[in-house]
Amino acid sequence: MSFPYDNERKNYNFDILRDKYMQLLIFQVLFAVKGYLTVMQKLVHQNLSFLCISLVTICVNFNLKTTERSFKKSIAKVSQTQYHGNKAAKQVIISTLPTSQNEVQI
Repeated sequence: MSFPYDNERKNYNFDILRDKYMQLLIFQVLFAVKGYLTVMQKLVHQNLSFLCISLVTICVNFNLKTTERSFKKSIAKVSQTQYHGNKAAKQVIISTLPTSQNEVQI
C-alpha cells in the first residue's frame, strides 16, 4: 500500500487516509448487516428460540461498537498529529491499521 503524499504541502495527506477509513467502516457495517440477515433467516427458517436470535443480535452489536471505537481512535491519532517526516508518518499510519482478524485489512 502506498501512502498518499501531497506534493504541495510536502507531507502525507491524512484526508485521503480518513476517507479510506470511512470506506472501510461502511463496508464493515454492510458486511455485518448482510451476515446478520443471513443468520436471522436461517434461525427463523429452523424455528429456533428467541434466545438464540437475541444472542446473535448482541454479538453483532458488540462487534460494530468495537469496530467503531477503534475507528474513532485511529482518526483521532491521525488528526491530532502532523508529521512531516517519512518515517514518522509511516509509524502513525501503521499504528492506526486494524489489528483484529475480524476487521478488514487494507
